[in-house]
Amino acid sequence: MKNIRKFFPIFSQQKKLVYLDSAGTSFKPFSVIRAIQDYYQSYSINTHSEGSNFLTQKVQAAVQQTRQLIAEKINGAAEEIIFLPSATYALNILALSLKKFCRWGNKILLTTLEHSSNCYPWQEVAREKAMKVEFLPLNEEFVVDINKLENYIDKKTTIVSFSHLSNSLGVINPVAEISQKIKRINPGCLVIVDACQSVAHLPINVKE
Repeated sequence: MKNIRKFFPIFSQQKKLVYLDSAGTSFKPFSVIRAIQDYYQSYSINTHSEGSNFLTQKVQAAVQQTRQLIAEKINGAAEEIIFLPSATYALNILALSLKKFCRWGNKILLTTLEHSSNCYPWQEVAREKAMKVEFLPLNEEFVVDINKLENYIDKKTTIVSFSHLSNSLGVINPVAEISQKIKRINPGCLVIVDACQSVAHLPINVKE
């Protein structure tokens, strides 16, 4: 633990601090702080700036390299990676973007394990579109009960959004099995996975 703590400047100020909320907001190590400082001191240009000057090229190259690293980690493609300020922001944008996809009177399914960021946006969409919000069943281990999905998923199920790894209980949902079962019942249903807590700790293959 001491070897890890030395990489984070906050522990030089708070020597006895024990922090367990990294799933919400992570402390920044020296390397991240230096990279941010270097950006503002040496480049400080928008990533979407037009032109071919060396500042733009440097920043855009760093962004593309980061996209590639993330894509390799999750077995995706670099052009599929989009950066947003936070998971909360991303889920709100996603919900707003899918309003037109949602039909009046259809259903959105969540779980009782969700962070509020993965509940409130969908509940608001459901309210505006007169849709129902229902919750997937959990088994005794607080994991989505795959054997009961056919009792909840039907042709009116437009969206199912759930977490891969719960930030409250730490349970891990078998995303591939759940998604495959949902798609067998309703191929047109969109399956959305909040992998905010799991992506740094578990192997993820988006093609599965």
